Amino acid sequence: MTVEGAECGFQSSPDGSGVIILKTDKIRVKGDNQAFGFALVRSFAVDYGLSSGSPGLFVLMDKLLGKVDEPEFINKTWVMNTQGNVTLGKNSFTITQNGATMQGTFITPVTLKVEKTNTGKRILATGSEEFFLLMTVQKSRPPAVKIIGKGLDAIVQIGS
Repeated sequence: MTVEGAECGFQSSPDGSGVIILKTDKIRVKGDNQAFGFALVRSFAVDYGLSSGSPGLFVLMDKLLGKVDEPEFINKTWVMNTQGNVTLGKNSFTITQNGATMQGTFITPVTLKVEKTNTGKRILATGSEEFFLLMTVQKSRPPAVKIIGKGLDAIVQIGS
């Protein structure tokens, strides 16, 4: 399952855990034949194995490829829509709904602006061309997150 050059795909486990990697062609505006100078690679992993201390562990990695240093693409924004109550932290957010929480921690970019819209139903994270986000879902306290290194190659330890 390589990314930048070729294969994308899906791998799964019997417990429902799995990984999917997707890559777009160069992005276009509808009705315009000119492609922007970048494409997107997204990798999404889910773990229901409980080894993290959370019944649901989700990892999302986005990487823009191509001319990402062009002035119009300097501040990239990652967006998440939600129906829950959103609380923001430094490089993190917590969504509370129906007695459970989803704790989201941005591993990359290190310098990041996390905000929510006035209605509180949309989380916006503005940073670089790479986003590495870890999310856990639980009814009690979220597991500890330890980050070793930087970027998409960072190692993340979850739980004790």
